[in-house]
Amino acid sequence: MTAGRGRVALAPLAESRSPAELAVTLRAWLEHNGAWDRTAAHLRVHRNTVRSRIAQAERLLGRDLASMRTRAEPWFALDWMSGDG
Repeated sequence: MTAGRGRVALAPLAESRSPAELAVTLRAWLEHNGAWDRTAAHLRVHRNTVRSRIAQAERLLGRDLASMRTRAEPWFALDWMSGDG
């Protein structure tokens, strides 16, 4: 995946009121393998805040992020967007 393709994959997140916050939360949640409590501790927010943000990301991206298969594209897109890829 290229940085341009990563931007396209994550473009729906821009529809939120806080796209950067949503992307940071999504990346942290993916890095913590979908663990709500660990993600919340990392971000210093309540776990329900993480749940709400991930639900919002799922709606905007049009995908259920319950499985690794559906998490792969946003993970790689975020990786490329951050310059780590």
